[in-house]
Amino acid sequence: KEEKSQSAEEWRTAHQITVRGHGKRINEKFADPFIEFDDAPFNPVIQKTLKAAGFERPTLIQSQAWPIALQGTDLISIAKTGSGKTCGFLLPAFHNFLQTKGAPGNGRNFQGPMMIVLAPTRELAIQILDETQKFGRPIGIRSVCCYGGSPKYPQIQALQRGVECIIATPGRINDLIEMRKADLSGVKFVVLDEADRMLDMGFEPQIRSILSNVPEATKRQTLLFSATWPKEIQKLAFDFLNEPVQINVGEVNALNANKDITQNIIMLSDDEKLDKLKEILTQLVDSADESEEKSAPAPTGRFAPKPVDLGGKKHAKIIVFVAKKYVAHELANQLWDDGFACDSLHGDRAQWERTKVIGAFKEGTLRMLIATDVAARGLDVKDVGAVVNYDMPVGVNGAEDYIHRIGRTGRAGAKGTAHTFFTPGDKKLATELVRILEDAKQEVPDELRRYVRPKFGGRGGFGGRGRGGYSGGRGG
Repeated sequence: KEEKSQSAEEWRTAHQITVRGHGKRINEKFADPFIEFDDAPFNPVIQKTLKAAGFERPTLIQSQAWPIALQGTDLISIAKTGSGKTCGFLLPAFHNFLQTKGAPGNGRNFQGPMMIVLAPTRELAIQILDETQKFGRPIGIRSVCCYGGSPKYPQIQALQRGVECIIATPGRINDLIEMRKADLSGVKFVVLDEADRMLDMGFEPQIRSILSNVPEATKRQTLLFSATWPKEIQKLAFDFLNEPVQINVGEVNALNANKDITQNIIMLSDDEKLDKLKEILTQLVDSADESEEKSAPAPTGRFAPKPVDLGGKKHAKIIVFVAKKYVAHELANQLWDDGFACDSLHGDRAQWERTKVIGAFKEGTLRMLIATDVAARGLDVKDVGAVVNYDMPVGVNGAEDYIHRIGRTGRAGAKGTAHTFFTPGDKKLATELVRILEDAKQEVPDELRRYVRPKFGGRGGFGGRGRGGYSGGRGG
């Protein structure tokens, strides 16, 4: 109620949201945010699905993105992961599609899909497909998910039967376009999700190729979502978006951790890691009282999967990140033998195995994942209580990977905890880690501070040890 009484500017200031226009929109007045679901003019079927999903009100990005996207304006959204952006782009596109469905040359009469969503990884693409089906099926929107690591033929069959929405990784959809199996000439809505990650994974040539196959910028609506706003993303945005409006949630030019996550840095040596992990797991098991069990969302709907009790120890869901695939495998086996319902997630596992493991973790059949960075992006499980960085992320994008890893907990307004094991071998990462901790008002151990390089001594950021063990596939 208090938010409803605020002006749009007061609401934006209170939530650290800035909105700015590019090109002719530079001095434009922007649409007021939708504070409640009822403020949005969505079709009653969409409204009903939203309420059935149990959300109380729109997330910040939804509140501000919906009214702008519904006007047909191109949109740049810079916000942390876990901010509800999937519905932020799907629902305006679905609404606008329904509005024009009856017009000649639209709806069922147009040739080919009306929407394409590009995502960096198979995991994220599958997550988006789940949301697309949840909201799209009741209003007659058919969708297909096209990603590498699985056979092309079923995806081609779905495209030939006819779909309104394609969710795809850039590598696979580019292959299907070159095979002349995907016709994007009727696309009205283009979404680039986690655009920074797609560029980071080297997909820029494929993205440019794909976008050369959709109608020109003035004849489509393009929405770009990114956690960061580096120069490479700015160039991509201004090459492909038409006079967009940009929404920033929080500071844009710095990598910021979600302040709902308590970050606990543990200074130790490599040979102390396993014992420390077991200590954290014991604490989780001890604190898993009845209220914890009740708070886990039960599956809903007639066909919702029911968790299978594997008889393992009960605790809040946890993801343990490691640097190498063989460590993920061995650690998962060892913890399984110790009585934990856990499994590994890494690039050497077949796609069907990865999908099955993620599904079991979502349902609660598995309560722990041991994962390489393949799972750090796009893995959206709403009730992860804790994350452990068993190994620090490495490489030039280490700071970003750290923030995305810990962002698997504390999602959608929930609180979370991230434990990070920091060894003397990680000292090159100290400077950037201390900055991230200080920006999020977290405790910084004195021992970690001692590793921080003086400012004149170079960047001292994440880097210098290569990309770590994970090299499993492009996600395309």
